[in-house]
Amino acid sequence: MTTPPGIPDENSHATELRRRWTLPENAPFLVALRSALTSGTGDWRAMVRTWTQPWATENDLGGIPLAGANLSGLDLTGVHLSYADLRGATLTGCDLTDASLTGADLREARLVGAVLTRANAVLVSARTDGTLLTGARMQGVRRGFLHP
Repeated sequence: MTTPPGIPDENSHATELRRRWTLPENAPFLVALRSALTSGTGDWRAMVRTWTQPWATENDLGGIPLAGANLSGLDLTGVHLSYADLRGATLTGCDLTDASLTGADLREARLVGAVLTRANAVLVSARTDGTLLTGARMQGVRRGFLHP
């Protein structure tokens, strides 16, 4: 049986991205990273870049659990947030230019005034019911396979 679009199967890339954040050895890093992201202090990109995991780049936050986080005003240009849990997150005024949110869970997220210019497949297979996009700039954004 084939898994529906946007719903990861047990062995999928999406599952692996999410699983890495749940590993006990990564818990301290996730706590520090969430703190840097939500407080607006600290160089979270440098933290990710120096992370010892093999997938680390300064832009790779794929699968990260940030449900309910206040990320207002962050520069998330070019960030890989595919399959991230952003349910109820506040991304007001964020710059998501060239970002990827493929398969991200954006239910009830607030992207008021966010910049999504050329966001790579930003809403492809994303869950978006209740998402607030008032005043968001979305030039060049691909949209499709939206899941309520």
